[in-house]
Amino acid sequence: MTAVHHLIERELITVLGDQERDVQIDIAGVRYLEFDRQSGLSTGIYELSAGVQDPQGPHGEDEIYVVIHGRAVVELAGTRIPIQPGSIISVPRATEHRFVEVQEDLQLVVIFGPPEGSIRKT
Repeated sequence: MTAVHHLIERELITVLGDQERDVQIDIAGVRYLEFDRQSGLSTGIYELSAGVQDPQGPHGEDEIYVVIHGRAVVELAGTRIPIQPGSIISVPRATEHRFVEVQEDLQLVVIFGPPEGSIRKT
């Protein structure tokens, strides 16, 4: 097993695994870095700058987000929930969700099961 280190702004994140696969998206204050992909799940870091609109829509996979840094509100299936470091958000597949009212730069770990992009959106 190898250790892969990624420095992402304020945090040093250590990932243990056999793969190093980076998929980088960086568009106007929205960043995504996938740092691991297995047969049953994928894991990445999702970042939104303060004040940015979250462009994402529903995914074909189930998702879990863990807030590492920042404060915002998540809109999840029509419900608005304030989030902060330590918050855990579970999003069933095909559920409308987005982060709004991003008050501080937001950094989240996101886990997709199965891997992100492996199931067609419905």
